[in-house]
Amino acid sequence: MPRVWRDRWPEALVGSVVVAGTVVILALPGWEALPFNLIWISTTILYGHRRWPPRVLALVLVAIGLLTTAAVLISGAAAEVRLAEVAEIPVVCILFGVVIWHVQRADVLEHVNRAAARERDFVRDVSHQLRTPITIARGHAELIETDSPETEAARDARVVIAQLERLQRMSDRLLVLVCADHPDFLATEDAEVGSLVKSAWERWSPVADREWGLDVSAWGTVPVDRPRIDDALDALIENAVKATVPGQRIVLRALARDGVAVLQVADDGPGVPAADRERIFERWGRSRTAHTAPRNGTGLGLPLARSVARAHGGTAELLNGASGPTTFELRLGRLERSA
Repeated sequence: MPRVWRDRWPEALVGSVVVAGTVVILALPGWEALPFNLIWISTTILYGHRRWPPRVLALVLVAIGLLTTAAVLISGAAAEVRLAEVAEIPVVCILFGVVIWHVQRADVLEHVNRAAARERDFVRDVSHQLRTPITIARGHAELIETDSPETEAARDARVVIAQLERLQRMSDRLLVLVCADHPDFLATEDAEVGSLVKSAWERWSPVADREWGLDVSAWGTVPVDRPRIDDALDALIENAVKATVPGQRIVLRALARDGVAVLQVADDGPGVPAADRERIFERWGRSRTAHTAPRNGTGLGLPLARSVARAHGGTAELLNGASGPTTFELRLGRLERSA
């Protein structure tokens, strides 16, 4: 048997059911319901097995619809079919249309999921592949800077090191962003909410000339992935440092609201225009003010903070700051009071 016929046996089977069902409808007046429904059920199953092009699908629907409708009406003329039974014809057609819509929607979702998986795999592979050459290049640049600290070559080496650090941050943040929706993204453990902002304060206060404040008004534990939360806080703090100048104030807070652990980073920078409040949380999104000015920024810090917060079932929001002081907030899980 030719291969083309072996591949088309489902269509041949359904065609046989359509022909046999039509014959039964015409031959047995009053028994239209069973063969009529079998015809449409078999057609629905075939469409689930094969995805016809829209033009072929339309032709099949019109042909089967006209054939079965004509057969039911002819048979009904001899058997006095009730109006309610005739009304089943458009209902079955509508149901078939609903099935088609669901199948096509499932195809679209599958395509989107595959595309997202490809993007995640691509970014993960690129991030891993970049890590080694970046480390090697940075090591050589640091050697040049160390050997001749006052030369032009050393100054060039410092520029190279800064750009390599920026590239490494960008790679790491992209990796977090694309993996944030993965079920295994988080490895949670109970952490003292105050320690989250305290450790961030200890990391940043020695390296940035700002007036640093620490305000812990909530005591208890919250289930978090500690390294991911550290990444999110670092992104918010880095954003605050870029928005301020030496001597301005940055405050890290841990508090509770409605039983939920809340972490805040507040600064005295120029604020964010209302039109940019959501755009700054998009990948590569920047405000037109200094709050996300391109001073070595990647445009990925705030999106990373929001992705990490959402992975914890929380949110990352800008509370105020159209002009003047600005507060970014991470809402996490329910705070469990310490004994």
